[in-house]
Amino acid sequence: MTIETLFSSPDFKKMVLEMEITNIAEKPLDFFEKASSQMISDLLDKSKKAETRLAELTPQLSDHIRGGEESDGILTAKDEELFREIVTCNSEQNLSIEYAKVLSEMKVVYLFKTVEIIIKSLIHTAYLETGTKKFYIWKNMENYFNNIGIKISNLDGYTELTELRELNNNIKHSERINDDIENFYNRIKPKIQNFVKSLGKAIIEDLDEKI
Repeated sequence: MTIETLFSSPDFKKMVLEMEITNIAEKPLDFFEKASSQMISDLLDKSKKAETRLAELTPQLSDHIRGGEESDGILTAKDEELFREIVTCNSEQNLSIEYAKVLSEMKVVYLFKTVEIIIKSLIHTAYLETGTKKFYIWKNMENYFNNIGIKISNLDGYTELTELRELNNNIKHSERINDDIENFYNRIKPKIQNFVKSLGKAIIEDLDEKI
């Protein structure tokens, strides 16, 4: 068999297609996580240090500032200096926590967006004639797979993917957000990876039956 014959054979094309699908389905999902995790850790550490410093500063204020009975209503120069540092520490503590929370939320949004991109890429690779413009509506994509015989709700990780999709929508559209996003993310991420891999395998099995 010549190289040209090999490359044009159905078995070779099928093998290459399966390799492409597997490669897409096994792409790591943690690119943004790697970029943001150290930043989140640094911000939480910064907030903790500010909290500790606040606890050290407050007892140093004059007695009348701290609510003592003998108040003359006059701020000392030391009080003013302490107040400036207290205000700085207070804002640093609060803002650092908020910045860390935003990064955690972005990890959730990035993870779901990555899953959407991978699923659409799998469809483009395996089912060339299928358009994906309407798949920004999750139900449309789920119905598509159901119609070709792949029930994605049975795949490992589907439940966690549904949780991820709901939290992603809440982050973008409402105030109802899980306060413990980091634990949520760490819990569901391995299952999300399982889902994508399982979908890749299901697509290969579907193609095997049709080719």
